[in-house]
Amino acid sequence: MDFSLFLNTRNRLELLKDLLCSIEQTTDDLSRIEVIVSVDNDDPSSIDFLKSYSEIPNLTVCVQERPSNLHQSINKMADLSTGDFL
Repeated sequence: MDFSLFLNTRNRLELLKDLLCSIEQTTDDLSRIEVIVSVDNDDPSSIDFLKSYSEIPNLTVCVQERPSNLHQSINKMADLSTGDFL
């Protein structure tokens, strides 16, 4: 895996859809990237959408309690990543 993209989302489903669609449409080789999305466990619409989204083959969904700061979420996604570049 070459690149790992980290995304945080919370109750912004339409923006998330737009972003994922943009990644899908503008990436030449989706097999070279992974997308890791951190979503709070109290955001069921985003969780349900992400579980059914299959257009990006290397998509990981990290459902967790809302962290007290953004760094906790980023560190968790970094732990899950396999890319050479984060």
